[in-house]
Amino acid sequence: MNISGGGLKRYCETRWTSSYETINSVVQLQMPLEKIKIENPTVITNASVKKILSSRGFFHDCNQIARILEPLRNTVLFLERNTTTLADCFIMLVQLAVKINKIPHEVAYWLHPNYRGIGLSNNMWSQIAKYASSLLYNSGYKSKNAASKLIANMADFKCKDGIYSLEYDEFRSPQIWWKFVDNNKNNNQLQNIALKLFAIVSHSASCERNFLNLG
Repeated sequence: MNISGGGLKRYCETRWTSSYETINSVVQLQMPLEKIKIENPTVITNASVKKILSSRGFFHDCNQIARILEPLRNTVLFLERNTTTLADCFIMLVQLAVKINKIPHEVAYWLHPNYRGIGLSNNMWSQIAKYASSLLYNSGYKSKNAASKLIANMADFKCKDGIYSLEYDEFRSPQIWWKFVDNNKNNNQLQNIALKLFAIVSHSASCERNFLNLG
């Protein structure tokens, strides 16, 4: 199969640009990868890769992450130019802030076991529930029953009921905390959503050099 734009890109954890290009290459190769998975499954010998490609919402998640990383990547590339000035830095950071504000980061804050939405206004609950439900829907769980279970889990988490009563102080990160949530039946979609959100980590950007040079 002739693939336009090349194959999968290599990943470097210290660069926003390579992070975006790696994720975006997976998105661009969705059709070839799915074709291989269906028509030539023996080509993929790694069991972990097979499991990932077969999981619900994998390519949707990659697309969402690529959309988040793209403005960061564009900002870094712009700031790395030799002709960049302080005014350019200011403008690009303002534009980046506008795009970041469009990302529902309140959901990640709300799902942090140490905060659980402390300080957010009451009307944020409906927005967070709506966005979490959309994540669930896009992951392949489209029934009303699945949405109802998700909302019930969110209410239990907020009130520290049942499996969500685990204290956070003993854990190093929210991701580790969510992994300790009892999920024997593997059907806790709130846990799955939280783990996906907290798997997105920050990276050091090479544009730091420009800020140092600019004083």
